[in-house]
Amino acid sequence: MRDAAESFRQIAYALRGARISHVWRGYGSALFVECGPLSESQVRRKDGSTGNPTGRWSIGLDCDWRVEADSRVVCGSHDEEDAWTTTLGGLVEDEIASVETFGEVAELRVTLQSGKRLLTFALAHSGPEWALTDNSREPPVWVYWSDGSLRTDDGRQPR
Repeated sequence: MRDAAESFRQIAYALRGARISHVWRGYGSALFVECGPLSESQVRRKDGSTGNPTGRWSIGLDCDWRVEADSRVVCGSHDEEDAWTTTLGGLVEDEIASVETFGEVAELRVTLQSGKRLLTFALAHSGPEWALTDNSREPPVWVYWSDGSLRTDDGRQPR
């Protein structure tokens, strides 16, 4: 069994210097940040079109999140869609400076070379819902926070 803390360290280290290639929204306020070279999605939508491309690494946020710059919140998961489009589009091509967890309940902070920060801030009892994925491995390596602890798996099993 893979050690979750070591897997987190490896993916966080690999992400340093990686460019954000694509940012897309999932259901509700879910946000996905694809980093590094993109691969065509194997997912087909109901209309037959191809799903979003996948980066070498992916950052998924399925909880409350915000983008900060300097000492202010620029945009968050509770903002209107127009604010999301402008702010999230501005993250593409920025480089990752660091990825870390903070707090006893492991929130995720992604700091970009531009100085912007992408953070989770869970308000639900279930805690933060975030994942880092190394898609270059077969099977992929997923690291995520669940039920009060850091976990890892291949992302193929239901959680």
